[in-house]
Amino acid sequence: MIRALLVGVLVLAGCATQKPLSPELMAEVEKPLICTGSEQCSLFWQRSLFYVNHHSAFKIQTANDSLIQTFSPTGGSPSIAFNISKEPLSGGAIRIWAKIYCDNIFGCVPDVPSEMARFKRYVRTGM
Repeated sequence: MIRALLVGVLVLAGCATQKPLSPELMAEVEKPLICTGSEQCSLFWQRSLFYVNHHSAFKIQTANDSLIQTFSPTGGSPSIAFNISKEPLSGGAIRIWAKIYCDNIFGCVPDVPSEMARFKRYVRTGM
């Protein structure tokens, strides 16, 4: 009985661990998403909205000039949701903050660091 319980705990712990991130992926995740000037910032915000609309499992609840937010996941869902906001910086620059999350204790699908890197890459490059 104790042996079966121990095996179960180890299996669950193995499911909860994530593979280590590559240095390239980690750099992309940690690099701030900053735009300068109204043209670039407008483009970045449009790309953010497009990305969220096409990659979230949940419908957009709020979309305005400072917030893009989907409905939140519930019921242990591993599907991802988004909360994207703007922070005004000096000199007309804006930092775009992204929160990507799910409601599953074992992790999200796709995993959050990979999705964050894809989101930032798309907003910066359109690819």
